[in-house]
Amino acid sequence: MEWFFVVLLVVGVVGVLIQQNEKKNEAARRRRADEDRRATLSKRYANDPFGADVLRGQIRPGMTVQHLIDAWGQPAAIEERVLKTKVVHTYKYAQTGARSFRQRVKVENGIIVGWTNT
Repeated sequence: MEWFFVVLLVVGVVGVLIQQNEKKNEAARRRRADEDRRATLSKRYANDPFGADVLRGQIRPGMTVQHLIDAWGQPAAIEERVLKTKVVHTYKYAQTGARSFRQRVKVENGIIVGWTNT
């Protein structure tokens, strides 16, 4: 009966070691993907006045929608309103409920004009 507990212990230790190895590999993959993303963005925004902000994940008025998506990623939702002289989009991030979001970015005619953090 003692051999059963020894086998169980060995299987448990091997399982923990495999899980730790997978976590290390996943962290390395994420790190490489982040480095690749930063290198791509650095090349894309080399001569862009907003390039450094995009790399830091910050947004500013005057940025384009592409700057926004490169800095913050794809939004959880987009709301569109068509007015007489302009088209206003609200890009919504950090969804907290069915229809509530912590961050909303207001974009008029493709340019960021403001945002709110709640």
